[in-house]
Amino acid sequence: MHLTLMMTKIIQDVIGIIESELAITFKKDSFNYSRFITHLRHLIQRQVRDQQIFSDNSELYSTVRLQYPKVAACVDKIDAYFEKEYHWKYSDEEKLYLIMHINRVCAEN
Repeated sequence: MHLTLMMTKIIQDVIGIIESELAITFKKDSFNYSRFITHLRHLIQRQVRDQQIFSDNSELYSTVRLQYPKVAACVDKIDAYFEKEYHWKYSDEEKLYLIMHINRVCAEN
């Protein structure tokens, strides 16, 4: 039960950060929003289980950061939130997936 409550709080907080930073309102009935929420749940579960994704996508991460600077800055704020509130640090791979999911959801708005 604790994990479910924690996950709900984190998802609400992350949604708030994104909506504030990118001046958007999510279309909560969209397919991309559902995919994003599913990704967040899995991201949290991987962190709790200490099973982050690591690979050699550093060039891709750098390229995507340059291509989507506003979304990348938003992900930096989310990363800072995770570190401050939960002492979690995410790999560049995890941040890459966050940028891609957030950008996909933002493209709908």
